[in-house]
Amino acid sequence: MNYEALSQVTDYLDSLGVRPAPPYSKAALRHESGIHVNGFLRDPESYHIFPHADPEIWFGKCSGSSNFQYLFEKQLNQPLTPEQYNRMRDQIKSLSIQEQRCFSPQEIVNLFEGGFFNG
Repeated sequence: MNYEALSQVTDYLDSLGVRPAPPYSKAALRHESGIHVNGFLRDPESYHIFPHADPEIWFGKCSGSSNFQYLFEKQLNQPLTPEQYNRMRDQIKSLSIQEQRCFSPQEIVNLFEGGFFNG
């Protein structure tokens, strides 16, 4: 399968306002649930069906410490302690519920660099 063509087709459909059905949508690459990310850390093929693209890990009320572990260890190459991941998880869950939304990896990095997780 030409995965690049698949992305081009779904991008085109999206530009027309047509939402491709999972698993062919960009949302199929996005994971917020901690159990999905934990499974992905153990076996990349467990929840991620497209080998052509890295998963998009998001952060919200359903996230686990594994979401932070993935971001800091696999993407940023900046490992932290399990306690720090747990504290971040607790804080982002509260913020996610308060603001009723999820956070992108870049937003988490910005919060981290701004000292949000120090308190």
